[in-house]
Amino acid sequence: MEAFLGWTGFGIGLLAGLLMIPLGLGGTFVIFGVALVTSLLTHGPRVEWQTLVVLGILAVVGEIVESLLGVLVVKRYGASKSAMWGTFLGGIVGGVAGTAVLPIAGSLVGAFVGAFLGAVVGELIQRRELGPSMRAGWGALIGRLFAVTVKFEIGVVMVTILIWRVLRTAPPPS
Repeated sequence: MEAFLGWTGFGIGLLAGLLMIPLGLGGTFVIFGVALVTSLLTHGPRVEWQTLVVLGILAVVGEIVESLLGVLVVKRYGASKSAMWGTFLGGIVGGVAGTAVLPIAGSLVGAFVGAFLGAVVGELIQRRELGPSMRAGWGALIGRLFAVTVKFEIGVVMVTILIWRVLRTAPPPS
């Protein structure tokens, strides 16, 4: 029974981490946390310190890439600093507001819509022109999609590494 609960918790933790990523939450750190707990509970043989280091680096890289890609894409669309701040703040406000309307799916939609609207409002404040503001908004939306996609892929790599390490060292069924 303990083994069943352990494997179930392991699977739920990894799935939760992956599902958090599109919502803009720290899913890569949840995946790292599952690896750390697995290492501690098995006293290291299933998830060695080297694997923890690699997963920790990937978690940090995932967060940095998500932040940088969103900003770089918005900037490429000619957005001002106000639009970049609007993208960031709008994504957070939209995610929170979306959660209140419809948990999980609402968070995702709200974060994307909020990033778009935040960039548009930020650019309108800066330039007072609708055309460049809409362009900044589309840049924010595309940047957010691209950033979430790359971070999700990093999360999948982390999960794959962790599952491979755990299954490679799992004792044979009795």
